[in-house]
Amino acid sequence: MATGTGLRDAVSEVARRASAVLRLQTELAKAELAKMGKNAAAGAGLAIGAAFFAVFAFALLTALLVAALALVLPVWLSILIIMVLYFVVVGVLILLARARFRRANGTPLAKEQARITKEALGFAQTANGTSGAPAVVTPSVAPITPPAADPGRTDGAV
Repeated sequence: MATGTGLRDAVSEVARRASAVLRLQTELAKAELAKMGKNAAAGAGLAIGAAFFAVFAFALLTALLVAALALVLPVWLSILIIMVLYFVVVGVLILLARARFRRANGTPLAKEQARITKEALGFAQTANGTSGAPAVVTPSVAPITPPAADPGRTDGAV
C-alpha cells in the first residue's frame, strides 16, 4: 500500500488508486464504444446497400411473374393479379405490425422504478408534469399530551 506512516496517507493512496482505476475504465469504455460504433456504421452501410439491390431484385421478380402470367392471360390481367397479390401481402404485414405495436407498451418496470426512486428522493411534480426541486418534507409530529395524573398520589407528581 502506501509508504506513509498514517491512516490518512493510506486513505489518500486508496483514493488516488481508485481514481486512476475509474479513469482507466472510462478510457477503455470510450475505446470499446468507438470500435463498436465504427463496426455498427459499416454494418448499417452494408445493410443499406443490400436493401438497395433487393429493391431491384424484387422489381425483376415482379416482371418475371407478370411475364409468366402473360403467357396464358392478357397482360393487363397479369399485372392486376400480381398487384392484388402484393396488396394482400401488404395488408397482412400491416395487421401483424399493428398487433406488435399494441404489445409494445413501453417499459412498465423501469417507469415504476423511476417513480419509486423519485418518491424516495423526495422530488415533487410541478403543475406541468416536470420534475421540480426536491420537495420540502416536514415530519408530522403528534402533539405531546401529558399523561393523566395518578389519583392515588398526593404530592402532585404525575
